[in-house]
Amino acid sequence: MNDLNIAELKIGDRVGFCRTHFNTFIEKGFGIVTKINGHGHVTIILEGTNEPKFKVFDKYGNERNQVCSATTLCSAEWLEKKLAEQAAYNAKQRAVKDLLDYIGNRRYEINDEHKAEIKAEIKRLVDGI
Repeated sequence: MNDLNIAELKIGDRVGFCRTHFNTFIEKGFGIVTKINGHGHVTIILEGTNEPKFKVFDKYGNERNQVCSATTLCSAEWLEKKLAEQAAYNAKQRAVKDLLDYIGNRRYEINDEHKAEIKAEIKRLVDGI
């Protein structure tokens, strides 16, 4: 899933955490390692919260005290890369949907101006937005 070696973590390292379902992020975020106890449990303080919030993970990187589908630790770089990939995919899907809506809402014959707009949109999609 990622390239994080939990045994090499140090206090102050920035890490990510996530929980996925069929490659869709259910929960995700970043934090700073604040404590590593003798059992290998890693405590992080979450970034981007008004109040200090903590999460604790076991020595395998799974969130502690979760019944099922716990979040797991991952490298911040890996998570940032995956979030960027997902955002690009979502943007492309949204553009395709908008294009299909545009074509589907035409109740009359598409003229040359509309054809040019459609071709430009398709070129933008093919070129990777």
